[in-house]
Amino acid sequence: MARITFVDIARGLAILQMAGWQVFDFFSTKNVYADAPFFIRAFNMPPHFSVLALFLATSGAGLFLSLKSRKKRGASWKQNAAHVLVHYGFYIAFSALFTTLMWDFCMFQSWSEAIQGVGITALVSFALLSCKPSKRTLLVIIMGLVIVQPIIKPLVYDASAQFPVCTGVRDASVMPSMVINALFRGFFSPLNLLPLFLVGVLVAWAYTDAKNKRAFMHKIRNIALVLTLFALFTHVAIAPINFYARNPHSVMLEVSVFLFAVSLYELLRTGALKRIISRILVPYGQNPLLAYLAHFILVLKPLQLLGLESTFGLVASLVGAFVFMIGLNVVLTKWIGIT
Repeated sequence: MARITFVDIARGLAILQMAGWQVFDFFSTKNVYADAPFFIRAFNMPPHFSVLALFLATSGAGLFLSLKSRKKRGASWKQNAAHVLVHYGFYIAFSALFTTLMWDFCMFQSWSEAIQGVGITALVSFALLSCKPSKRTLLVIIMGLVIVQPIIKPLVYDASAQFPVCTGVRDASVMPSMVINALFRGFFSPLNLLPLFLVGVLVAWAYTDAKNKRAFMHKIRNIALVLTLFALFTHVAIAPINFYARNPHSVMLEVSVFLFAVSLYELLRTGALKRIISRILVPYGQNPLLAYLAHFILVLKPLQLLGLESTFGLVASLVGAFVFMIGLNVVLTKWIGIT
């Protein structure tokens, strides 16, 4: 199956925001996760809040399109299951090595790193898709998860209090703790990520089924507008948006950014602007793992070793982030052969 460009565009936008802001944060004395004017205190969210939805939704779309392509080639359920288990199991295994070397074992055990989150959520999503839900059922599941996830998490924390989030590697409770973190307690657990992942599955499914792609994208844009307005109204009238608490209207706002990104790109008439956007974002979108690892290994680790992390002023940090992202774009462009 041919690549769907908007998936690469949305994933590239996620990587550009995530790596760009984090590289700035590595350099800067300002903390984008706590300090004004970067941290959005009214919503309790960092400036790159949309990264989670953009990256998870495109990962969900990628899983769906991969399974659809394999089905056309005659792959059986067992073959698909083996493929998904190996592919996404590698994500989790690689994350164990990467997080332990880059930070410590607690980072992995607490399920606080994105790669392992994508891996476990993809496995859960495949199990769900194996039950062959309809698009309507999938939508109901997404809505149900968004509503119940902020209720379930405190209950899980209370019920599992005897298992610390982090333990020693040789501690007897290391495995039960890790399983609970992986499924429920970790920020990158399926409890948080599954609704966003399934949004990507649903959009890719509906897009491939749509006879009039442009009319479909108009609908997606309108849905994004409604979600944004409803989220902001709820924020003002009922309860504040809280990104880290994962309340429903925060998730709505994040999803709306993904829907706006894919619909507005697709609704652009072919021309110079569309080519420029593609040239900037596609290299990141087609090499997300490489781009993700590069900004940690090539920027954060050297700064830590040299004792220069979080020591630069605003202008120097912006220049450092800009230069790194331009350089990364050039390398990735050569890597995938864009001309």
